Amino acid sequence: MFFSNKILKITKNLMFFFNKTKINWGYFLPSNLGKPILFPSIFSLQLEEKYLSLFDEENPSSLITHEYQDPETNKFFTLNLMKMRMYERNSSTNYKIQRLGLETTQMLGISLVICRNKAGKFLAVNEKNARGWYLPAGRVDPPENFYEAAIREAKEEASIDIEIKGILKHEYNIIDGGTFMRYRVIFYAEPKDDNQKVKTIPDKESLEARWVSMEELKKLGENPPFLRGTDLLHWGKYIENGGNIYPISSFQENPDLF
Repeated sequence: MFFSNKILKITKNLMFFFNKTKINWGYFLPSNLGKPILFPSIFSLQLEEKYLSLFDEENPSSLITHEYQDPETNKFFTLNLMKMRMYERNSSTNYKIQRLGLETTQMLGISLVICRNKAGKFLAVNEKNARGWYLPAGRVDPPENFYEAAIREAKEEASIDIEIKGILKHEYNIIDGGTFMRYRVIFYAEPKDDNQKVKTIPDKESLEARWVSMEELKKLGENPPFLRGTDLLHWGKYIENGGNIYPISSFQENPDLF
């Protein structure tokens, strides 16, 4: 029985997240029955989707909590995904959440593109759902690599074919004791043809794209939908100030993995 008083007394502040398969996570509650009690699979999938979206640059979630109603007791529990704790409604009892991977480490790869044309302007994208102005960016969809994802995102979100010229930065976050990693690669690129027309008609990828100066970008950020983030502003200034652009060869796949 989920969340019975007896089990709650035994577990107190332990709730484990186990890697059930190499793809999906299962959510369990330890018990005195000899094996963990599994949460409903639908709940597990919903919670996992919200958890991963906290680290997804393409589809960030503003929700950091998820509510669960125990079908046996009808009690309500709230899981805070940032504090990694579970709270029982109308109760001072709370449970620390831990996330343990038994076999693999999950990784979310993200490519970002800082693209500048010959006029010195940068490629900005007005994203869907009022998320604001940003730059071409999105998750890597294996088997494509980071370079291919960068080129694809620029084409999908801005209708621009780009040529990657170098690497600006690698960024990573390792969380949950090493069971999850977000890895971002920030590319510097230029359009293959400066006469290409940027996107003006909204589609499923974005609303529109523009070539902007840093001052024009700042003005876009003063009114809705505002700026989604400061990446383009930061790296635009960095490029204008002569910041280092590292060679493409500084980031390569190793063909001799084994």
